[in-house]
This record gives sequence, structure tokens and C-alpha cells, in this order.
Amino acid sequence: MRLFVRKCRPANLRAMVLVVAGCTGAFGQVNVYVPDFTASPNAVMSEFTITSTGALSVVNVGLTTNPCASVPVGGTTTINGQTYYNAPPCQGIQQTDANPTRVAMTPDNRFLYVPSNTGSIDAYTVSAGGFLTPIALGATAYVAPGGPLGIAVNQKNVYVALNGGNAIGIWSINQSSGALTPVTCAPCSLAAGSSPTNLAIDPTGSYVYVALPGTHSIGVGTVNPSTGAFSSFAVAYTGTASFNPQDLVLSPVGNLLFAVDNGTPGNVYAFPVSGATLGTPVTASTGGLNPQGIAIDPSGTFVFAANYATSNVAAFKISTSPLALTPAPGSPFASGGSGLQGISVAPTGNYVYVSNYSSGSVTAFTFDTTTGALTNNGTVATQTGPRYLLAHLVPPLTTAVPAASTWSLAALGLLLAGLSTMLYRKAYR
Repeated sequence: MRLFVRKCRPANLRAMVLVVAGCTGAFGQVNVYVPDFTASPNAVMSEFTITSTGALSVVNVGLTTNPCASVPVGGTTTINGQTYYNAPPCQGIQQTDANPTRVAMTPDNRFLYVPSNTGSIDAYTVSAGGFLTPIALGATAYVAPGGPLGIAVNQKNVYVALNGGNAIGIWSINQSSGALTPVTCAPCSLAAGSSPTNLAIDPTGSYVYVALPGTHSIGVGTVNPSTGAFSSFAVAYTGTASFNPQDLVLSPVGNLLFAVDNGTPGNVYAFPVSGATLGTPVTASTGGLNPQGIAIDPSGTFVFAANYATSNVAAFKISTSPLALTPAPGSPFASGGSGLQGISVAPTGNYVYVSNYSSGSVTAFTFDTTTGALTNNGTVATQTGPRYLLAHLVPPLTTAVPAASTWSLAALGLLLAGLSTMLYRKAYR
């Protein structure tokens, strides 16, 4: 399990006691959720935990031993409500509706949503260690007609790209239960043939950007802050007939929008953003064919694209003055699998994860924090047809303050005594 701890630098001696008391708390672990595009009744989502090296390990929900130790290859076991599958490797699995496509989680790490292109949205609560409990699944799943493909979530609303219905579906989130309620939205009915594939919400929640490959364009919905519905929707950019935006991602501060063009050759488009207006894009070749997924690192320094047909990952360093995309040395990088589709960057650290749809696996990479170059950390098997995966923080296994031992209390006493002496000498020099 990888724990992420605050880095504390006390500004003065008086702050040091607060550092001792408050800087050992961890924010939680990072899990990777992988929807496997398989038919009912075997549709599942694989679940992994990121280790200290960025590798993928069996999802950690409080076990101290390998749950698959006595499970035959291809078999499953259920322990304390969590089902495990021995691919190998051992991995947690969670049932979904048939043909799940993507995964999204609320910013507070409490609720997770999975659209299935058979016309539904599954919902789960997320508890300690990333343990999932269904809110709506199967007969109780939320109806989303039109074959949902893409999903974007903020704390208030769920937005879904209804690919076959040429529309955007919007639901409000119950902040206590995670349950969804449909939101009426007249501007969400899009032009015939738009075929929306995915969405991105700006950090303020004021705009939603939508990839529309059917009309070779990108649209923007302006959000009504009270309901989450669109007050208006307009096409912000139309490319040539070869422009087929498949996936979108915003920079962390929302000033840049990146689109991956599922072409031969493939390209990444970078747009300056000002509200509902997209500026003139700059483009860069992915060095491969048919890119389908795109992701950005938490600092907004690097953007990565997954090439489906050539099974490699393009990496770029982002410059802003002027706007430019510079390929990382050695880009694109082989994944070790085939048919790349989804790509996700861990919310902290320097780790990238790619789903290999055709070969049924996920590849882990580390990226160089200076150049963006990728190093392959290995590939693990999943179920059949992994789609667009998600790396996300989850609630920690424990939030309790550990009891102080006799030795730790003695050490704290010595520290306080030393601080008192230093402060006394400083005051009476």
C-alpha cells in the first residue's frame, strides 16, 4: 500500500511542536479501478492498490495475507465482502452491469460511478481502503439510454456522454447517500450525429467540455450553478473532416484543454481556454496510430496519450509561453500489451497506468519529472477487455490517532525540554 504523507517545513521553533503532532497523518492510499468490457453476467471491474514503487498490487482493504494464496488460477474467493480473482496476479473485483466503459469518483473520494454502454450507470460508496458497496447495480442501476461512453463527476453532479443518443445526461448527487437524481436539461440534446464520447469539467464547475467526433468538433456547456444543468451549449471548435476527438482532459487550473485525435497518424490538440471559448490549438503527433485516451499529470507539466493501433504511449512536456507540446525523449513508449485505450495518472507521485484492451492487461509506468520520459514498470493481467481506467485516492484504512508509547512520550518530553532551553537562551541573550 502506498501512503502519501504531508511534507512539513516548520517556519520557526514554536511551529515545531505542531509538526511533531500533525505531520505523520496520511491522506490515504491510491487505488486503480479498471472496468472490463465483458458481457453479463461476468462484467466486473478490477481493483488494485499502488505500491511504494508504483506497481499494482492486490487491493488493500485491511488484509495482511494474500487472499488468493489457496485460489486456483481463474478462481475467485470472497473475504469480508470483497471478492478476489486470481488472474494471476490476485486482484479485487467488483460486479458491474454489462460492458462498463469508464470510472469516475467524486473529489471527496466517497462515491464512485461506472457507466455501461448497454444503457445504465452503476453507483458505489467508497469506504476505507477503497472497499466498494453498491448503491445502484443491475435492476436498480440508473437508466441512461443512448449507450453512455464518457463520464465526468464533480462534487454536485454526474455528467455522462450518451454516445448513441446524441445527448448529455446529468444527475445530481445526494451528498449523504451518493444516490443520483436526473436533472432536466433542454440544451443537453445535441445535433444529430454528434456522437459524444467524453467530457471534462472545469475546476470551477462552470463549464463542461464535450468531445464530438461525429461532427469533428468540441462543444461547451455553460453550467447553471444551482442545478448543474446546462444553461446553454455551443460548439467551440470545429476541425477538419479528419479531426475525431476521442478523449479530453483539462489542465489542473483549467486554462488549457487537451484533446486526443483518433486518427492515422494520431495527434494531440492543446487549446487555450477562456470560459466557453477555445483559442487556436497547437498540435503534436503522438508518433502512433488511433490514440484513444489522454491524461495529464497533477502538476500540469506533462500530457500522455495512449495509441490504440500501435500499442504505445506518447509523452509530451507542456510549455505555455508560447503554448507548445514537446515530445519526451524516446516517445512513444511500448506498453508491453496491445490495443491501448484508457490512461490515467496517479493523483500524486509520478505514475502512469494504461489499459491494454486487446490483450487484457494494465501496464504501469513511472515518468521522469524533468522530461516526462516513461519507464515501464511491468504489466499485469486483468479480465477481458479493460477500458478507461482510473487511478484515484481512496479513504485511508484508518484515521485514528495512534496511541503514544512510553518511549514516544519520553522522546516528546526531551524535545519539549530542548525547545524550552533554546527559547530561554534566545530570550535572555
